[in-house]
Amino acid sequence: MFGNTKILQAQLTQKNDEIERLKKQLHTYKNLAESLSDDTIIGLKNSHIIFRNQKASKIADLEALVPKLIEAKQFLTHDAQRFNLKVQNIDGANFYCLSESGAGNKKFDGDKIFESYSKSVQEGIAEARVSFENILSDGKNVLKKATEAEEE
Repeated sequence: MFGNTKILQAQLTQKNDEIERLKKQLHTYKNLAESLSDDTIIGLKNSHIIFRNQKASKIADLEALVPKLIEAKQFLTHDAQRFNLKVQNIDGANFYCLSESGAGNKKFDGDKIFESYSKSVQEGIAEARVSFENILSDGKNVLKKATEAEEE
């Protein structure tokens, strides 16, 4: 009988150690999710906020955003900002990922806008040059054939 108690005690200790390890792992992943995303991430379950990352925590009226999140499909406008919206259901909770869209998007700010504009202009000029070269070549061929036809 005492042998069984020792075995049960060892199993209980092992399970408690595993629970502590999993709690630490969960804490690590939660911290990563809260701090490493450039997007706003909000988790809702039964219309209550169960998770928010650091960026979501900076929204002053986050509770007012909840009904908009539930109703929105692909886009959401809040405080004069437009967001692209992605939703994922995990264990009965909906996690909303809001990424800024439009001119305020960090992916297109500053030098990146100029770089994109510059690249577009260069591509446009290169394509225009090829078109003009083709027009000039075709013009030369027309002139040559007209001259040949005139000589005959």
